[in-house]
Amino acid sequence: MKKLFSSPDNAELELLRNMLDDSGVGCEVRNGDISRIVPAPPFYEELWVSEDDYPKASELVNSWRRPPSSSAGAWTCPACKELIEAQFSSCWKCGAQREGPVGVC
Repeated sequence: MKKLFSSPDNAELELLRNMLDDSGVGCEVRNGDISRIVPAPPFYEELWVSEDDYPKASELVNSWRRPPSSSAGAWTCPACKELIEAQFSSCWKCGAQREGPVGVC
């Protein structure tokens, strides 16, 4: 077994554990009970995976830590040149409509 991730945030750790489970990567949580019982400096909960699953699990964690840029699919307003997020069809600044079909930059 190899340690993949540790965090003081239980919700973050559970999110990753569920993400790994959904991807077919078995994992084990360690220090979960200790972190709530021992009256000492906190023990961070840890996610551990098998040596064989480590490359895939590591890739999943890295992609979770670095989500795609929010500017992907963004467009520039033809009237005021403001950068607009992809989901909008009109400019928030001047109200101009997006030129061309939605989804095309």
